[in-house]
Amino acid sequence: STSARLAELADVEKVLALLKKVEASLSVSEEERGRPARFGTLSSLTFLKSLENLPRAVASDLAVDDILFEYRLAAGLLRVWEFREPASGRDVLVLADKSGSMKSPEEKTVWSRALLLALLKRTLRRGGEFRLRFFDDQPHEALDTRSTPLLDIVERILRVEAEGGTDITKAMRAAEEDARGGETIVLVTDGEDRIPEDAPVVDVAIMVLGHNESLRKHSKHYLSAKLTEDEILRVVEYAEESVPA
Repeated sequence: STSARLAELADVEKVLALLKKVEASLSVSEEERGRPARFGTLSSLTFLKSLENLPRAVASDLAVDDILFEYRLAAGLLRVWEFREPASGRDVLVLADKSGSMKSPEEKTVWSRALLLALLKRTLRRGGEFRLRFFDDQPHEALDTRSTPLLDIVERILRVEAEGGTDITKAMRAAEEDARGGETIVLVTDGEDRIPEDAPVVDVAIMVLGHNESLRKHSKHYLSAKLTEDEILRVVEYAEESVPA
């Protein structure tokens, strides 16, 4: 229906607005730390020539309805930041909870999707591969930037529906099977189910608006997250710090 479509677009706009704030802070953070200017300057704009560069798109060009977005994409009028070639980066594997509890309050799903997009863009900019597996009471099909079109991954993140139960342990075991070695494993959930002692350890565990002691014990970095842009920045930093040298 039209009302449902408008509600979906409004929801997507919230996600992209939060992502825009996060990206602005990440740019400042890079400069303050004296890191190499790998990602170009804000005055350096060009038009999208390859879908591989979609993570570099100007946020306001993405925050439009589907028809306008598809027109800009087809006409080659989608603006992207011009960046220098990124340094070789590590891969990131994300386990993202999409269970029914994630939709109340709705800010949970807005925050978690903005986080996923921030991790996706950051990983690709650094030359790494991004892999994503949503889960509820079962782990869902894995998506990765080597074999899945980037637009499909972005659309899946923006349109994921929160429903079903939660089984964190199954997701962790699926990640253990997916692991290729050297990647950072990030888990995002609001679940409070107990994790058995023999479950694998993740690099970064994000508990959304709550606490899970057994999850804390099964993670190298643990964050009980509030729904703010600062917390997204912290997660991105944890993901980078936890990568083995």
